[in-house]
Amino acid sequence: MQVRLLFFASLKDIVGSRELRLDVPQGSTVGDLLSQLESKYPRMKDYRSVILTALNEEYVDKAARISEDDEVAIFPPVSGGAR
Repeated sequence: MQVRLLFFASLKDIVGSRELRLDVPQGSTVGDLLSQLESKYPRMKDYRSVILTALNEEYVDKAARISEDDEVAIFPPVSGGAR
């Protein structure tokens, strides 16, 4: 099944694109997807413990199941801003 991936901040630089389409096995979780990405982009492993994920614009943990045509946003935590 195919999913749409959105990458932000330094993760976008690691994969070389803001958006990708990826085939994942039926029944995959967000964690499975991250493992698949880490095999292709090993530098993503550095972010595994702090990475944030959203599934169809809602924050989810790595156990969330992915369905056909879902949108998965992947980004590191960010800080800063105006005071």
